[in-house]
Amino acid sequence: MPVAEIFMPENRLGAILGGASDPTSARLTKAAERRVDTLQSGLRLHVAGNMQIVRALARQSDETLLAESHALGDAAQAICEVAGAAGLYALGEAARGVFMMVAAHAAQGIWRPEALKVHMNAMIMIDAEPDPDEASGRHAVILEELQGLRTRIGIAR
Repeated sequence: MPVAEIFMPENRLGAILGGASDPTSARLTKAAERRVDTLQSGLRLHVAGNMQIVRALARQSDETLLAESHALGDAAQAICEVAGAAGLYALGEAARGVFMMVAAHAAQGIWRPEALKVHMNAMIMIDAEPDPDEASGRHAVILEELQGLRTRIGIAR
């Protein structure tokens, strides 16, 4: 008659997920928020540097804008990646729109420099005039209009 063996696998998570002294998700979240707060000034400097590129290109001709579209897309992407953590949600969303428009040119051949400049000028205005109530203030209206513009010219969300 065969003998049954009882096998108890090693608990590999035991070393990671410990006991009562381990930090809770609430404590880990608070620590992460404090860390982001300490990084905010650096993130804002990063955004400001990329906004210089947007400002410079917003004044250029359509031909120059097309030639520099890759640099514009890179700057817009850099802004939208960190703007939320820097407390610049509306700016990040407007930058995301610029990035989407540049990407649409590369992927679909959609090139609408006038609409792109509207987005860039919106970024400049949002950056210059902070709105403490971004969720329902004038920035929300601007972002909604930019989204509508992108939809009308065939740039998907």
